[in-house]
Amino acid sequence: MERKIIYYPTMIVPSEWTKWAVLYFDKVSSIIPEGIDYREVVNPWNKKDFKIMKILMKEGEFEPTDPQHLLSQKEKWANREMLIKEFKKIVTSNKFQSITNKNWKRRPIWKVHRDKISNEIYEFLHEQGLAEVDKKSPNWILMEEKTSLLYMSLLAKYLADVNLDFTVPGTDRGEYEKIIYGAFSDQNCFISLDTKFINVLPAPAPDVPITNILKFKRKRRDELLYFREVIDRIYRDISMAKNKGEIKQIVLSYKEKIEMEVSKLRKMMREERIKAVFGTFKSLLDIKSPALLTTLGVSLSELPLEVKIPILGITATIRIGYYLVDEINKQRAKLRKSPYAYLYCAEKAGII
Repeated sequence: MERKIIYYPTMIVPSEWTKWAVLYFDKVSSIIPEGIDYREVVNPWNKKDFKIMKILMKEGEFEPTDPQHLLSQKEKWANREMLIKEFKKIVTSNKFQSITNKNWKRRPIWKVHRDKISNEIYEFLHEQGLAEVDKKSPNWILMEEKTSLLYMSLLAKYLADVNLDFTVPGTDRGEYEKIIYGAFSDQNCFISLDTKFINVLPAPAPDVPITNILKFKRKRRDELLYFREVIDRIYRDISMAKNKGEIKQIVLSYKEKIEMEVSKLRKMMREERIKAVFGTFKSLLDIKSPALLTTLGVSLSELPLEVKIPILGITATIRIGYYLVDEINKQRAKLRKSPYAYLYCAEKAGII
């Protein structure tokens, strides 16, 4: 089974994020309706990003995710209804309404393709004054900016759930990761582990050609898979820990392993003339241990904890904290043995 990551909230994926994702995942994706005319979505500011996407499509490393896989298939009805329910809940919340632009129609530049949105969602948004059909181009819906980005973020989350491969949603925009997972109140939520690997992940620098990255990935596939396996083992062990002390012991037990594997990867990248940066990535983990849930439920002050790792003259950090997740994500989290959300950003200053 392949491991995929679906980028959100936009259709054209930022090249810096793509270069990280394609190195560590089997396939990269974003939400693109079948038969889309790319001339309608490619602009001067994302032309370079689209060129990289085209190369990855040709190489079989990028697969568009058709939103109709969720919106129009009868067997996905339950998932579609959950998407609609969650979307309406957030849109009608005081928290979300406070950040929407009430005057968006004066400059309606945010467009969502008609095939990405159900009739029910459109009618709901139209009644809320947050969407209308683009009269110049009926294949598109004009939508208030925050609302469109929220919808695309939620759509990515639900499309990941129904994908046959192991698929997670991923982004480089923390505000949207927070709004689709974060709890709206302390009552309707559960505790998840928020794991951050700061300055740990070797990622290609922004100016490295995508063709060089693909060449490196294919040549060093076994080493990359092994590094991924090490990270997976850390996730698995942490999620099964019974208390804060055990979490710290687990992270410390992997400290030398991470330092060694990152150093090996960096050496291989240097040999292949792949200039790299130290990247930071975050993921959400479900807690599998009832004992840890009980402990954290009594005292959230038990977290966060940090473990420093010196790697190639840079101080890397593994930070384990807690994250209050909205109850609607409970089943999604429980079904995952690995992270159910990813957030990545490169530390541009950390050239190695």
